[in-house]
Amino acid sequence: MWLPYVPAIALGIDMRWITMAGLLFSFAVFLFLYRPEIHRYLSFFTGVLAFLLFWWILADNTPGIISVSEEGVVIAYYVLLVLALTSGNPWFIGIMASLCMLSRYTLVGWIPAYTLHLLLEKKWKQIGIFALTGLLCFILLFLLPVGWQTFWRLARLPGNYIAFAGRVWKDSPDVFSTSPGFAFFFGPRRIALLHTLLIGLSFIVPSGFILYCHAVKKRRQIANIPLAALKLALVIFYCFIDVPYLYLFYTSSFVSLIIITMLVRTRDEITPGSAKG
Repeated sequence: MWLPYVPAIALGIDMRWITMAGLLFSFAVFLFLYRPEIHRYLSFFTGVLAFLLFWWILADNTPGIISVSEEGVVIAYYVLLVLALTSGNPWFIGIMASLCMLSRYTLVGWIPAYTLHLLLEKKWKQIGIFALTGLLCFILLFLLPVGWQTFWRLARLPGNYIAFAGRVWKDSPDVFSTSPGFAFFFGPRRIALLHTLLIGLSFIVPSGFILYCHAVKKRRQIANIPLAALKLALVIFYCFIDVPYLYLFYTSSFVSLIIITMLVRTRDEITPGSAKG
């Protein structure tokens, strides 16, 4: 998380420009991939959604994505992870998965699911690269700069989420009523249950999805199982997150936008002549 902000600190500029740069980069990726002449109706619909998403972020400060969060950096990392999973490059995937994990806990359930996928595919070299890049990124980008003390403090942080959510329910209950997610339906008395479901489902659902896909893939074609598992992991995590601050949900929105845009391109490559539609 700290790495992109180094230039801003060195140059003495407002760090919110880094958040904005991450958002602009993510939209630039969309524009680069966007092909309005392919599947015109689907492309038009995707373009409208992208415009509304960009307009909403810039026109309404309610989510606080630019003013009070670092989510622009997180969004850029996850967009790059989508590109990495599409490319199939194990080094690229390992590095981006590490950066995503080091910026948000959201990826915690996807990591074992992706490892399980590689094991079922018997891709031993990719497993080694994935583990090596994760270890190197942890040492170079986390352990050496901040040390073990910070690591243990952050490792204990999830245990404080229940108490933190209780304070937010008391001081700012509108956070739960004006944001997506299921926290509002659990209320302030069932925070522990919500937290337990968050942890359990974040690990169980993506890995279960991987097992299901590998069980049925002999009967039906399934494209890019890890990418589908990533999207599923994001949905599960943010639906059951303890404190659903609105700016957190835009990472999943951008991941969907890039996946849909690439899916439209892929469909044209698979189906010759489909651009006429």
